[in-house]
Amino acid sequence: CRSISYALNCRAGDHDTILVAQGTYTENLIVDNGVTLMGGFEPTGWTRDIALYETIVDGSQAGSVVVFNAGSDEAVLDGFTITGGIAEAGGGISIEEASPTIISSIITGNTAAIAGGGIYVRNGSPWITGNTITANTTDQWRRILTQHLRVVGSDGEGDHYPWKVFVNQFTGERVTPATR
Repeated sequence: CRSISYALNCRAGDHDTILVAQGTYTENLIVDNGVTLMGGFEPTGWTRDIALYETIVDGSQAGSVVVFNAGSDEAVLDGFTITGGIAEAGGGISIEEASPTIISSIITGNTAAIAGGGIYVRNGSPWITGNTITANTTDQWRRILTQHLRVVGSDGEGDHYPWKVFVNQFTGERVTPATR
């Protein structure tokens, strides 16, 4: 396929899976459906090892690297490094009116002017687990800004709340972890 965007926009529908080989993909992704994106494959035999076959999506400082819009509640992002995003909100990943799953990924080196340098969520409840979220910056709000924070088993550094604790973003109260 020509690019991840091409596969998303021209080929993939709900419940399809896109396997992405190792390499650096300089593009910005918009997810509008329930597709599964899986990185970390070697390009000939399609063996998967996300550490050995790193799959990087570099937003080239041209907006959010990955945008999940309404309709992408069943979408999955698995095994990518998300970097190089610059946006007002959600430099790395922007989630609006959706609740996708983000697993086994690295979100690093992204910037937001207002909120969510790494991840920004508006009107959604994503499942974020087993990720490394680090070295993202924002000028005004936290590096992850969401109404219902569900960050489980992910590692982060330098932020207001420990990553392995569920926190209501608005009240700051710790809440009981929910299952999905």
